[in-house]
Formats: sequence, C-alpha cells, structure tokens
Amino acid sequence: MADRQRTVDRRRAELRDSELVARSVFSDQFRTQSVAKRGYVWRDADGVRSIVPADTMLADASRISPASEPGLFIEFARLDPTEEAFVGFANRFGLLAIPDYFEPDRNLFPVGSEPWVAWVDAHRKIGRASALWDSISKDRPGDWVRPTVQRFHKRNRSDWTLTVPSGFAGAGETETRRFDIGLQSEALSPVIVAQAFLQSWVNAGNDGQARVVAVWDEERKSHVSRVIPRTLLGSMWWQILRAFTGETAYAKCAVCNSFLPLGSDGFRRDKTFCGNTCTQRDHRRKVKAAKSMAANGESVELIAKHFDATPAVIQNWLTKKK
Repeated sequence: MADRQRTVDRRRAELRDSELVARSVFSDQFRTQSVAKRGYVWRDADGVRSIVPADTMLADASRISPASEPGLFIEFARLDPTEEAFVGFANRFGLLAIPDYFEPDRNLFPVGSEPWVAWVDAHRKIGRASALWDSISKDRPGDWVRPTVQRFHKRNRSDWTLTVPSGFAGAGETETRRFDIGLQSEALSPVIVAQAFLQSWVNAGNDGQARVVAVWDEERKSHVSRVIPRTLLGSMWWQILRAFTGETAYAKCAVCNSFLPLGSDGFRRDKTFCGNTCTQRDHRRKVKAAKSMAANGESVELIAKHFDATPAVIQNWLTKKK
C-alpha cells in the first residue's frame, strides 16, 4: 500500500514539474475523438472521393483527446493538400467531423466518410486563418490587406480588400469588406482591418462547433464555466480563437518540435521542453557534446562558456559514465 502511495505521489509530482495543462479550458470534460485503429483510406463512393475507415467495424477504434494536442491547427494548416497528408493526419487524430457529415445532437462521433472537397475546404479555411493570425502577430498585416476605395460622404467609409499571399492555403483568393468609420478623421490601419477579417473567420469557424458547460474546478473549489469544442474541427477553430484573443501563445519544444501552449492555461513563457523525456534527452545530448569537446582538447572553462554553465557542472558531466 505504501509503495502504491509513493507511486501516486511521484506521478503527481511529475505532472506538476512538467506543467501539464491541468487547468486548460478544455479540462478533462473534452469530448474524446474516435480514431480507427486500422487507419483511413480514400475511396470512391458514388463518384465522390471520400476518406473512410479502412475497417468500418465500430468496435475497432481508439479514443484520443484533441485537447492534449496543442497547436493542432498549426499542424493541420501546414499539411500539403494531398490525400497522403490528409490520411496521415486522420490516422493520428481521426476524421474532422465536418458539419453535414456529423451528428453531434445524437452524441455520435465520426465513423463514416468525409468527402475530399470538404477536407480541402476545411484545410483552406484553417490554413488562411492560421497564416493571417501569424502575420498579425508579426505585425505584417500589410502583406494581406490594402484599401481599395475611400468614400467621404456624411460618414466616412473605406473599402479594404484582403488577398491571400502566395505560399498559403487559398493563395490568390480575395475578399472585400466595407468599413464605416463614422466621423473619425484617422484612417483605418492594416492591423485593425486584418483583425476584423480574422475575427469574422474565427467566429464563423466556431459557430455551432462548441458548447458551454459547468464543471467543478478543484483548485477554486467551485463550479466554473468551460467552453468545450464538440469536434476535431471545432477544437482547431477554438485554438485559433484563443490564439487570436491572446489567451494562448505557442512555442516549440527544442527537442521534438511539438507545440507548447504558453500562458495562464499552459506552460511558462520561458518553457523550452515539452516534458521530462525531452529535457533528459537534451541533457544527454549536451553531456555527449561536452565530452567530445573535451576529447578534442577544449578546456573545462571554454566548454562551460559554450553551454552557459559553471565549470563545476561541466566537470560533473565529464565524469559521467554515460
């Protein structure tokens, strides 16, 4: 019994140390996603190219939680729009549960088929929203939007056109919106206009894709409200919304390149690794490199400077057997 309790305590400590997203807005209430264990394939059905489970037996499926996949929308957006890339994504996370091909009110998860054109459309919309968010974050919205018409009547109006730059999903597509700026004398800035476009995309993408529930928050010792995405596609739109509003930022693990959500609901802003495994892997890499430098005649002091460590730490590394 004591050994079991020590194991539980150690596991709890590991969770605290690795700063897993225990207080994420997704919480443990997020609806899990079905993934066909034997993967997915593209097939023609009645002349429609669709992605379907390789084995349609419902019992032969695993469950995953997209909430445990931060930066999922970035990964999806960076896919090449090919059958092979989409199948690889589905094999890991399941079908998107695109509206019109999913029945959330019956509490069903996608086990049927989704057409190629629907995946391409979802990829295009997620891709352009992700790219525009990134452009706004880097203060480069001018790459996307420009004023096309200025009208000055009783109220100032301005027409702006957004063009998706080359290299992004939907490249070359344009969209024009009219902005009524009232009696303001200052012109609209590209940042404000780009944010308005992204806001409309994000709101449309999240429409009907999430629900609000009350859950128990153990830390606060009270019930709190949580927004729960209902589908895999909805979870990606929810991630974009939170990134757009500044609730979450993203960095990459220095070892495995997995995405780390930063902020109050995720990791510290200075977090470098996704967990203990990558931390230890990076440490072993540094020890090996330090020993190689020492074998080539480098001094302990110079090695310490290279790794931004103290000579005592480097000396300890060099005496390790592994």
